[in-house]
Amino acid sequence: MTDQPNRPRKPRADAIRNRERVLEAAKAVFSRGGTEAGLEGVARQAGVGIGTLYRHFPTREALYEALYRREVEQLAELARQLSAELPPLAGCAAGSRRWWSSSAPRRAWPRRWPSPRTSRPS
Repeated sequence: MTDQPNRPRKPRADAIRNRERVLEAAKAVFSRGGTEAGLEGVARQAGVGIGTLYRHFPTREALYEALYRREVEQLAELARQLSAELPPLAGCAAGSRRWWSSSAPRRAWPRRWPSPRTSRPS
């Protein structure tokens, strides 16, 4: 036996590719069918088995969260890029157009999760 500490292993390249394919497929499937679209359809479009999908995202909510985090990261990268290329107002306008043009999955989320305004006691 070796005396190496138990460090988490770096994910394999195929696991990283599969995760990305699942996220891309989920964005497309949820854009078309809303958040109630079946996860089997997500796995099928990604070209992976349902077990692979659940290994990366154990719950539907975990998949939603990963999609949202990914979009926020992409928005932050877009903001850095536009701030280097354009004046502030033009960069803000361009970023807003790009962000809202890709917001189909986010538009479906309020149907799934109640907003604070609708969940208050009367």
